[in-house]
Order: sequence, then structure tokens, then C-alpha cells
Amino acid sequence: MKTRNITLTRTEIIEVLNRDVHSADARLTDARRIVIAIIAEAPTLPQPDGQHRITNAVRERDNARKALLLAVKRNCDFMLYGIVPKDLEEKQPQKPLDGDAESWMYEKQLIT
Repeated sequence: MKTRNITLTRTEIIEVLNRDVHSADARLTDARRIVIAIIAEAPTLPQPDGQHRITNAVRERDNARKALLLAVKRNCDFMLYGIVPKDLEEKQPQKPLDGDAESWMYEKQLIT
């Protein structure tokens, strides 16, 4: 198994984290719509099947909410405190000699 280093700039990390937030938000929106739709048809659903469907939909909604909270936390931690999520870095960023914060590079291990 070979690994290679991929470097991400600060801007790229922000893009990845923002994309994660938007994706998690869309997942939560879809899960909420499904719960509302299932509950709306609950009176016509057979008892064991209806209850099972509602339980599964609510569980998925709760998982989607947790995923959104985690994505927002990761984004805020990076934007406010400069904490790079573990999956986006292997080493601490090295401060550039010229003081240009935008050119900080972060390394990520990819399996090839």
C-alpha cells in the first residue's frame, strides 16, 4: 500500500468544510421532509409497518441533525481557532517564512 501527500491550502480546507456543511444541511432537510410525509400518512399505514417506518425516518433525521452539528463544529473550529480536522491533516501547518497566512499548506495522506 502506497501513500502520497496531498497538500491543501487554507482556502481549499474552507471549501471542503463548507461543502460538508451544505451537504449535511441538505441531508437534514430531506430527512425532515420524509418524516413529515410519513407522519401525514400515518393514519392510513398498517400498525406495525407504519410505526417501523416512522421510527426509521425519525432515526435518520436525528442522525442527519448530528451530522450537521458535527460539520458546523468542524467548520467553526477551523475558522475561529485554526483547528484543522484530523482527516484533513497529518501534520501541524508550517508557518511560512514570509508571513503569508494564505499560503499555509496542510498535508493529507491519500491511499493509492
